[in-house]
Amino acid sequence: MAYQPKSYRKFLATSLSAAVVASAGVAAVQTQEAQGAEQFSDVNDAYWASEYIERLASQGIINGYPDGTYRPGNEIVRGQVAELLVRAFDLPLDTDAEAPFEDLNDDSYYTPYAAAVKEAGLIQGREDNTVFAGSRDLTRAQMATILVRAFDLEPLEGVEADVADLEDAHESHRDNIEILAQHNITSTADGMFRPKETVTRAQFAAFLDRAMSIEEPTDIAEVNALTDDGHVLEVQFTTPYRGEIDRSQVRVFETSSGERKGVERVELSSDGLTAEVHLFDNTSENAEDEVPRLVEHTIQIGDLEHNFTRPDFIQHRVVEIDIADSEFTILTDDGNTETITVPEEFEDFNYQRLLGEEVSVWFDENNDLIDYSIEDPTADYDAIEITEDDEIELLTTGEDLDISDDQFDNVDEDEFRFYVDGEEENIENYVDRKFNFAKVGYDDSGDVAYISAYNLSNFLVVDRVEDNEVIGYEGEGTGGAFDAKDATIVKDGEVIDLDDLEEGDVLFFNADANGDDGFAEVYNNEVQGEIDTVYSDSIRVDGEVYDFNYDSADIEDFQVDYEGGAVYLNDEGETEYIDSDAAEELQAAGEVVLHLDRAGNLVYIDGDLADVESNTKPSVLTADVKFDSNFGNDLAQIEAVTSDDEERLFEIQLTNLDTITVNGVDYDIDDADDRDADEWDPTVDGDNIVLVSGDGEEVTIEAEYLAEGQLVQLHLDDDGDLEELEFFTANNTDEGTDVLADNEVLEPGDTYFHAVSGAKRINNNTVVFDATDGFDADDITVTTWDNYSGSDIDDATVIYDEDDEAIAIVINETTTSDVVYEEAVITQVLRNTDEEVVEVTAYVNGEEETYEVNDVNVDLAKGDVAVLEFDDNNDNLVEDIQVAGDSQYDSRIITGDVDEVNVGTREVTIDGTVYTLVSDGAVVDVSDSSDISEEALRDLRGEEDVTVVLDETSGRFAKFFVIGADVDGSDDDDEGDVTAPTVTLEDATATAGDTGVDVTYSVADVEETADVDFEITDEEGNAVGSVATETVEEDVTDATATITVEDGIAEGDYTITASVGDEEVTANLTVSGDDPVTSLNDYNEEAYQVFESDITGDWVVAVLRSELPEELADAENFELVLDGTTYSFTVSPLNEERFIIDTEVSASYSEDDILNAEFNAS
Repeated sequence: MAYQPKSYRKFLATSLSAAVVASAGVAAVQTQEAQGAEQFSDVNDAYWASEYIERLASQGIINGYPDGTYRPGNEIVRGQVAELLVRAFDLPLDTDAEAPFEDLNDDSYYTPYAAAVKEAGLIQGREDNTVFAGSRDLTRAQMATILVRAFDLEPLEGVEADVADLEDAHESHRDNIEILAQHNITSTADGMFRPKETVTRAQFAAFLDRAMSIEEPTDIAEVNALTDDGHVLEVQFTTPYRGEIDRSQVRVFETSSGERKGVERVELSSDGLTAEVHLFDNTSENAEDEVPRLVEHTIQIGDLEHNFTRPDFIQHRVVEIDIADSEFTILTDDGNTETITVPEEFEDFNYQRLLGEEVSVWFDENNDLIDYSIEDPTADYDAIEITEDDEIELLTTGEDLDISDDQFDNVDEDEFRFYVDGEEENIENYVDRKFNFAKVGYDDSGDVAYISAYNLSNFLVVDRVEDNEVIGYEGEGTGGAFDAKDATIVKDGEVIDLDDLEEGDVLFFNADANGDDGFAEVYNNEVQGEIDTVYSDSIRVDGEVYDFNYDSADIEDFQVDYEGGAVYLNDEGETEYIDSDAAEELQAAGEVVLHLDRAGNLVYIDGDLADVESNTKPSVLTADVKFDSNFGNDLAQIEAVTSDDEERLFEIQLTNLDTITVNGVDYDIDDADDRDADEWDPTVDGDNIVLVSGDGEEVTIEAEYLAEGQLVQLHLDDDGDLEELEFFTANNTDEGTDVLADNEVLEPGDTYFHAVSGAKRINNNTVVFDATDGFDADDITVTTWDNYSGSDIDDATVIYDEDDEAIAIVINETTTSDVVYEEAVITQVLRNTDEEVVEVTAYVNGEEETYEVNDVNVDLAKGDVAVLEFDDNNDNLVEDIQVAGDSQYDSRIITGDVDEVNVGTREVTIDGTVYTLVSDGAVVDVSDSSDISEEALRDLRGEEDVTVVLDETSGRFAKFFVIGADVDGSDDDDEGDVTAPTVTLEDATATAGDTGVDVTYSVADVEETADVDFEITDEEGNAVGSVATETVEEDVTDATATITVEDGIAEGDYTITASVGDEEVTANLTVSGDDPVTSLNDYNEEAYQVFESDITGDWVVAVLRSELPEELADAENFELVLDGTTYSFTVSPLNEERFIIDTEVSASYSEDDILNAEFNAS
């Protein structure tokens, strides 16, 4: 091929319409009727250009005038040619263009066309490109330049250009005239080009036809069968085929065997771009196809040859999709299935759209998809109920539909297919089941031919996406997180990527569907409006009532895990079940958005919260409950101080209460003689309250729980009258009361109330009644835990809810304790020459910290779990270290195998018990003590022998999950002789002023656990810094130990000594000075950003490389070092010059802390 046309000059030969060429006549004639590709009366076969004119006319490229003439001798003016080229090359046309030449104005007819061809570089102006001269004729030389530019023609090396009068042309056109001659686009008998003559219509046809003939050589592009048996083939050419085709020029045969097919006739299309090849058709019964599918054939037309294979074909229903493997499965006419692979060239292939639909599929011998079409998309998405084995109901519309009884053409078998969670099932086994997601396909009569149903048992409200994990807002009532690594996620009937998820989307999912790959749907079925009315279990919005507490009979048929009711986001940004109090807060704040599942169940309310005074009042009794009787009715007098710090006195008739609740169990009050079994009559027996049910069952609230100092909850109506009493009488129930365990002390700021029955988590809003001065109302101080700043507490009572969270605490006595315990995972141990621990580095409260230790003799190594003991007045000095065998250690340590991880709720199930990682907790991997690292919660999946380090012996809240820890201190020694290990010093590095010297070492022949000691001495042999000890349990190569030099190492020569057992090796170290440590404050303020995260409130740090000093222009690695913790930066996906910190910095640091921290770039 001689050239490739430029994209913006692409010559659309077949788009040269009648109007285009007709407009190349006299300027006054703007439109003329096209005659078509018939013989022109003024162009006979003897005319020199008849071949070109007839060929272009037969292809519909040029046309004549209404009178049947072509007028080949008419001349073309420059303005008309500009208009022609704009249309022919589909150039952008600006009808409001400014005049590009001096002889045109903005209103000139030719102005838009002149501007377009000038911009494309096809026509230049005259007189130094200043004048368009639209009414002037176009010379042959000018046409040569236009054609060369338009077709992007290049000179041909070694080809002579025989143009005798080339010197007569302007030098700007000479090269282009030669190029036309080299390509035989111009050729005259006398070799004269006549460059100054104008171009006629005949010459234009000749130029154009010849240029098109060299645009691209003709070849066979593809061959397709037009009949089912293949006896008619359509041949498509890359460019118009020039000349005639006779059947004797065509051969069709099987490529491998050479077996020929008889050619009956050939028909070439008028434009020369296609030809129909008719083979002799065997019409006898059961005759084989003339061109069988999936058998390679060869077709030859003259000198052209092309191999082709007819694709196989199926027209039936797609019943399965496998996006991970790029496959879908389609039924066949004999009741079997065929699995089709989708090649990569099918970008954005919508698998979900095909599922359940009748689809025509063409595929090759490898079952790779070639083409497809959906016959008539009819499938619905809905929630469904299987009402009978031959009937379903669409729950959104209430429409009942019959199951199709259509059978396959070639086999006695029903076509209907039924899938549940990605697996084919028998519908008879699912009668009366409901599904909250289904795709339903139909046959031609409208009956159900296909169902793909999913039990989307969980949902979450999208907070963020981390790697392949969709993380929902933390809290109760949702699935928390969804591992979407191999999952299918659908939105609006199409499969979407994780990048398409948005914060606030409601994602329904089943992690076990599709063979544990998972399936999910983003379903934002929303109702927007204000809450008109709040009921006990529902709300009314725009006249419709929506239940936030579900009727168990309605929800259980769906078998979902969110049957506990709808949720909202509380003021801590966590999901929480909606009750009437929460609904009133949402109502008071204004407009809300209700999110429903496909079955119409309310699952989530999105809205702001307003401060609405709660009618539920945690309270402490200031006197024993007193009883009296009035006309046979039992009366009670209750005196209390409420959480509002109000002194209240209630005198009530017990039977007038709506409910009395005991340890979270509601007892509805009714004193009628014919009351039901679940209705209770309250009576007084001495100083006790006795509830008697309709069938005689009794529940007693004993006097000790009605006494002064007891915690209760008072439920008031909107008028402040008491309508429900709630008592707490036990510590072995889901909700109840308890006291501090022996020897336990509760300190301000503690997270747990360590009760006899286990730890109860204290929240900031837990109500605190300080009754250390007595229970008179004037002596009680009411506050919340986040505001309590009093003394340590050693005698207190708590009431707690079903989540083991403290509702209220009453303080009876306080004391002073001087011991604070912190759980820790050790990452570094330094010892003095007496082998006492003098310094440790450890993960504590989610951060890696370094502490001075008060010379403790303890068996401790990197990777160990320990409990650090501090004096209450000094949290920088570790007074003692608790390890295996010590009480504070053993009560905090549990080991087991991981059953399940829920990232969203931060819950990990180990050996059947659920533990929640606290907000300042961490997952730490100590499997390799030389490379201890913090991991993500998801990394716990599948791990065995994981150590749970409880948060203050809390029972269910974890401070750490530790992978690879040796918690029992065992060395697993083998019996017999032990070979002494050997140590090798590989390298040591430090810069003057460093407080740590990094030593690279290797240890071989390790048969039992051994300690390797590292020491630095100066030139006089004096010890510098502390001895560093590394514990090795197996051979290590190129491990790193850090020797601490508290005051910073000075410049000079040193000796590094490493010893293990009786072996000792040394290495030399020279310490030089270096550039001072830099911080962000050392750079231009435009080079960095420090701002708070909208989601977490922690600090986000960004660096703009282009604003850093020139020597850092190519830096790719950035680090921020803050209190010994290194924060790395990653490149922003939106701006390769912007780098963002990959782990947010805790809000406990100030902005100045970050700006003055060590900043490294390389």
